[in-house]
Amino acid sequence: MKPLALVFFADALSAIEVCWSLHEANFEVLALAKQGVPCPLRYSRLIKIITVPNPEIDFQESGERILDLLNKQGLKNDPQILVPLDDASVLLCSTLKLPKSTRQASPKSNIAEIAIDKWQQIQLASQSGFNVIETKIVDRFCPLDSIETPCILKPRLAIEKENNQIAKRSFYSCPDATALQEASIEVAENATHMSQPFLNGVGEGIFGFATDDTVHVLSAHRRIRMMNPEGSGSSACRNNAIEPELEAAAHKFVKNSGWTGLFMIELIRDENGKAWFMEFNGRPWGSTTLARRIGLEYPAWHAQAALGIELPPISKPTFTPKTCRHIGREIVHLLFVLRGPRKNVNNKWPSRFGTFIELLTPRANQHWYNFRWSDPIPFFADTFYTVMKTIFNRKAY
Repeated sequence: MKPLALVFFADALSAIEVCWSLHEANFEVLALAKQGVPCPLRYSRLIKIITVPNPEIDFQESGERILDLLNKQGLKNDPQILVPLDDASVLLCSTLKLPKSTRQASPKSNIAEIAIDKWQQIQLASQSGFNVIETKIVDRFCPLDSIETPCILKPRLAIEKENNQIAKRSFYSCPDATALQEASIEVAENATHMSQPFLNGVGEGIFGFATDDTVHVLSAHRRIRMMNPEGSGSSACRNNAIEPELEAAAHKFVKNSGWTGLFMIELIRDENGKAWFMEFNGRPWGSTTLARRIGLEYPAWHAQAALGIELPPISKPTFTPKTCRHIGREIVHLLFVLRGPRKNVNNKWPSRFGTFIELLTPRANQHWYNFRWSDPIPFFADTFYTVMKTIFNRKAY
């Protein structure tokens, strides 16, 4: 009997590639989709979808529905594993009392907090040898009018439970005192934010998964383009080698935190070539597709390890530069460039002509996010949803 993997939530950026990785490793994959949220995986012919209540609307009901599914599936499938894909699912997973037949591809509740609390991450990063940007908690002891600009304000908690719902606080880029004042009006009184000086640079990530006694094969990616040039997730990325000191710091961070499971350490490399710690994500990352294109099946390996299934021999692949692009996000990038920069933007704005040339020029070793010849429709659905979401989000565009 195939082991069952319940993957949630199916609208996460990494969902398609994670499900395919598990499917290819001989798991029966069941993806849980939030009620009322568009989901490209619904169009997959390989992955079964079940709709559950959206935890952003009813946290408790969502958890109860997932437990009910686990108990019912446990009568048919043993073993089974719960695979969280985003911050909401990591938080929800940490609160569930799972059946004995179920394992989870995430840490215990007392460790899961590390993936949510960015202030804890800053402290751990400093102790582990990463370069850390000066960070202040914005509260009554450090009010906004004492913060120098340009700066960014980001919530201390990646996500939080509030009145049986999941809340995600806003991120603010403040190039000057006026923008900071505008942000101070919007920041909720009950929300704790952190301030950091604005830093120009290129985003990078260190990726891997940890079991109780081992951190397995680390890899690294670098952003080529951001979806929004003002600052956002990447639309294209390329793999790169890891510097020994960063690899050592990553190992130390995971060991000091006691983390088990998939993880991403996000960095920014400034104009002088110095890498700074930004945050830690305890879940699959958006560019999982790039890891898989270089032979690193992190989702499948971690699920197998959590179930006690013997892993195949794992070793670092021979380094070959590869690029992965998300076509929907590339279109969105072009839309932002054509719109032009908003006032007081710190980043250098790409030229319209140069962007057209860059996006349309074919290159060797280039791949697309979420594309698979044997299951192509999710790729097109993902592209459509990505572009439409941006066009109809007036705040973003």
